[in-house]
Amino acid sequence: NDPRFNLTRVVGNLILVTHREATQPVFCGADLADRDRPRTGTLEMFHNTVLIRSGAYQVNIPSVGTPVTVDFRGNIVHRSGSERIQLLGDRGTLNCGVNWVSPGWESVSPAVVNGAANLIASADNDPGLDLAHRPVPVSPCRDIPVGVTPTLQYLDTARGQIRGVIGAAADLGAFEGGLVEPAPGAALTVGASGSGLRVRLAGTPLAAYRVLSSADLSVWTGVGEFTLPASGEVELPSPVTVDSHRFFRVE
Repeated sequence: NDPRFNLTRVVGNLILVTHREATQPVFCGADLADRDRPRTGTLEMFHNTVLIRSGAYQVNIPSVGTPVTVDFRGNIVHRSGSERIQLLGDRGTLNCGVNWVSPGWESVSPAVVNGAANLIASADNDPGLDLAHRPVPVSPCRDIPVGVTPTLQYLDTARGQIRGVIGAAADLGAFEGGLVEPAPGAALTVGASGSGLRVRLAGTPLAAYRVLSSADLSVWTGVGEFTLPASGEVELPSPVTVDSHRFFRVE
């Protein structure tokens, strides 16, 4: 009965489809329409990178098992072989914003695909991704406004990175091209300085880091972004003033 029950979000994922039987990597709803309280409503599928390398005959992306409307924006769906891509299964409604989808995709009635003209692809089936699945500078997936701006992206293993926008708009897919992964081994030291705190950052020389602070470990705000000099250390400019206590972290 929670009003959020019928809103499903799949956002910012790298989805690797590598098994021949992985034909429905994203499924929303219920297998049977008359199942007790199936999830219906809306599936928001934003800024995912789906790479199909399975050799399966057909991959549905996404699939819905009940009357679900899919808001489909900012995604990259790329198949490496002869797999058929079917948008939806045989039910539901898919409303397309701008996405990059390998050419030759299909849909099956009574499923409805609206906005197919917003789907872009390259004739050579190349979305222009590097080995880390990020759009390269000449990729057709760079700087494409879709009305949704992602704020985080995934880092191996089970880590996150604040996702900025490099260029006029966010790139399609789960990763922002040109965004450098923070170097490991960063450390912060904090000491008193008059009425405030002075924070010193140490890490990999010439690497870029972002420092954030919080009063409650829940809400974090940016202190600044810093590129370390050759010495590998930098002191944050001017003391950080606080009224009681403060937590710091580096990314």
